[in-house]
Amino acid sequence: MSSIAASHPSQADGVRGYVANVSQALRTLASAIVSFIPEKSADAVSSVAQSREYKSMYELYRMAGRYETLSPNLANELRAIACRQN
Repeated sequence: MSSIAASHPSQADGVRGYVANVSQALRTLASAIVSFIPEKSADAVSSVAQSREYKSMYELYRMAGRYETLSPNLANELRAIACRQN
């Protein structure tokens, strides 16, 4: 008795190939978009860091003012922390 084995590509194989193609296209698109984003200069990065530092120092002084009547020692500690940031 003889038999013939014929393999037919399953539908899952076609879906996997489609998903692979779409994911490759999305990776290519993402890399193209990222390549057009200009890099920040060192001055811009340092100015952002400095503004964050001033903001956090300002927040510590505000917190110290809120706790001045409730807990003067905590207020003094918050001010000391703010002074150390400079």
